[in-house]
Amino acid sequence: MRAGRGPLLILVLITAVGAVLRLWNLEIAQYRGDDVTVSGHALDLVRYGTLPTGVLSSIGIANGPVAPFILALPTLISPDHQLLSVYVGLLNVAMIPGTYVLGARLYGPQAGLMAAALTAVNPWLVIYGRRLWLNAFIGPMAVLFLWALYAACRSSTLRTWALAGAAVALSAQIHLSSLPNLAAFAGAAAIRDRFPFPRLAIGAALALVVLLPWTLFSLAPDVAHFDFRNTTTVVPEISLGSLERATIVVTGVAYQSIAGQGGLILDATAAPFSLVDALARVVSVAGFLLLAWAAWRERRRAPAVATVCLAMVIMVAAPTLLLLRPVQAGQLPYLYPYYFINLIPPLLLGMALVAARLSARWPHLGTMILAPILVAQLVLAGPFFLTSQEFWPLGGYGVPWRYTEDLVAAAQAAASSADAAIMVGGNEDDSEQAPVTARLLKRDNPSVRLFDSRDGLVFREGDRPVIAVPTSVGYGASFGG
Repeated sequence: MRAGRGPLLILVLITAVGAVLRLWNLEIAQYRGDDVTVSGHALDLVRYGTLPTGVLSSIGIANGPVAPFILALPTLISPDHQLLSVYVGLLNVAMIPGTYVLGARLYGPQAGLMAAALTAVNPWLVIYGRRLWLNAFIGPMAVLFLWALYAACRSSTLRTWALAGAAVALSAQIHLSSLPNLAAFAGAAAIRDRFPFPRLAIGAALALVVLLPWTLFSLAPDVAHFDFRNTTTVVPEISLGSLERATIVVTGVAYQSIAGQGGLILDATAAPFSLVDALARVVSVAGFLLLAWAAWRERRRAPAVATVCLAMVIMVAAPTLLLLRPVQAGQLPYLYPYYFINLIPPLLLGMALVAARLSARWPHLGTMILAPILVAQLVLAGPFFLTSQEFWPLGGYGVPWRYTEDLVAAAQAAASSADAAIMVGGNEDDSEQAPVTARLLKRDNPSVRLFDSRDGLVFREGDRPVIAVPTSVGYGASFGG
């Protein structure tokens, strides 16, 4: 399907807005322990050929190893943080036209543009798409999987089914929350009478081959050693908490919930933003139901559309139903919103379908419904970018990269001019910075050691950290010049 010049110009504008949100001032992006781990695995793969292991999840089962492989591509050029951040940001920018193409193929150009616009300004995709951690790759890989599945169902060639099998296996190995993609792929078997079964089977076989190493050497051993006896239910009965979590990812509270200072300028939980968020939740639920209806209605007339709609229904329904009675395991105290990033593409496509169907019957009605959602989420980006430059933003944001970079540079300079050990430490709120700094320094100097940081201090002049050499020289993160 060839789009006219008008939709393409609008898509360029939408993509430009999304690019600004994802690439603007990446020095203030989050940088925490997970970022060091993922980028460190990529660096070890490039430097030493060490095959990456999956990053350990909160429940004690390792995620798949695909994210470090993806991040290894720019690392071949340089491990520079700015290069890696831009690369990850561009992958998430590419998700915007990718969503347009998928939406346009499924429901027409208008729905494609609406889905692209929702993707461009979605705060959860923006804030998590600016980091070097696993969750930054979930959204782009989900869109790639859905597009590959549509291409396979549409053309039904051996090559496209092989591509779909590889895409679903790779997306499932980004993060444990992406495992429902496997069930979504299997949903194609429900409409198998419309596709050549041998080719579908080849796609499934390739997916199993790609999944096999991680399954045998990581997932299966982790599950075998998992202590199910110490896994307790957070609530004694079925809860609607997962329904709230599943739809929070279409709302505008992401910036404020992660970096709370923005709420001092504009409170995302107060009117009119709370009313807009309620509207977004309603439209997302309506979109989910419409996707389910389309999967049934189009199964004969347009099996490719029906299959992808069914896949999106499964991607949303599986984790939501599974977590109706959430459990506490490992370090998982409750359901974090970022466990539901994989739901965002299907939910936004469903919302676009609702708006497109309404506009087809009542001109511009769908656009009028989505407009306040788009505007509110774009407006809320302002306070986030204005306030997250602080040393330690409120919430779970952590220390932005620029301060960690300063700390590493100061430690390297101190080490090159001093014979004593250099200790990186601080108060309880800064506790994560000590191991993050030590791990970054250790990449280029294997003599770095991390010990108890209470013997060292990070003094600040303004918001700039400087390094103090402790009197107890025998302790600390020590490294020579």
